[in-house]
Amino acid sequence: MKIELKMDIPPSVNRIWRQGVGGKVYRSNQYVDWQKKTLWEIKLQAKGKNIVGPYHIRVIVERRDKRKRDLDNFIKAINDVLTTSNIIEDDHLCQSVYMAWGDSGTSCYVTLEAADGQAE
Repeated sequence: MKIELKMDIPPSVNRIWRQGVGGKVYRSNQYVDWQKKTLWEIKLQAKGKNIVGPYHIRVIVERRDKRKRDLDNFIKAINDVLTTSNIIEDDHLCQSVYMAWGDSGTSCYVTLEAADGQAE
């Protein structure tokens, strides 16, 4: 069984964390806002499904514009929001990642599959 999700493109890993006065590190407002919105989208789309144990993830990221971006900078935010939403137990259980650029747009498409073929 697969879980397929559509979400806005997450902030790059370079934009997730910010450093404040005294060196205190905190989540950026951009990341917090994206995560809140995405948690609701996931809840509506997943309809209570989740994957227990190891999983595989496939991500297609649409290109917003022609700026140079590193595709692999998006996976951390995606796996973290999937963990927070309880779609997956923890991102350390990820067995494989497939990522590719898609057509132009502002969305990314995530497909999850249990490593043993089972989903709950």
